[in-house]
Amino acid sequence: MNDESIAQSEIGRILGPGENMLWTGRPRRGLALHAWDAFMFPFGLVFCGLAVFFVISDVAEGASPLSLLWEGVFVIAGLYLLLGRFIVDAQRRARTFYGVSNRRIIIISRLFGYKVQTFNPRTLEHLSITERSGGDGTISFAAISFFDPRWSTVLWIGASPLPAFEMIEHARSVYELIERTWTPQD
Repeated sequence: MNDESIAQSEIGRILGPGENMLWTGRPRRGLALHAWDAFMFPFGLVFCGLAVFFVISDVAEGASPLSLLWEGVFVIAGLYLLLGRFIVDAQRRARTFYGVSNRRIIIISRLFGYKVQTFNPRTLEHLSITERSGGDGTISFAAISFFDPRWSTVLWIGASPLPAFEMIEHARSVYELIERTWTPQD
């Protein structure tokens, strides 16, 4: 099965009577860099470096095993911030499916259980697109302030806290499809 037929199958399972699929897709797969990595990678490097430094200095001083165990937790957290979150993000995107029907926008994620998010295009308060060269891009369905606590999602999972169609092909055509669906019909 190819990616498109897998996405159609996943989205098709939750469609209601009389609901027609207009588009299905998936995010780009593999490791990816995001804008926030310009901050997060150096932060993870410093955090991990300090944790390793304290473990090494405590081993040299003959610290207790309990102390070393506690510091080991910080080393593991630092390694996750440095590298692990990229792997989790790639796994999350590999298990995510997007759809637009004649009634709603659908996001299905299967990373930690089975999560379905749906949005009525006619009641969306926010719709924006960020395009890259080549036509790939991200369509966001909500706005968020930098001070919103949901930004911690970026820290631990490496993903945007916004509901969005992330890193999709032909983002402009999908955006225009949603816009047509979103605009009230006369």
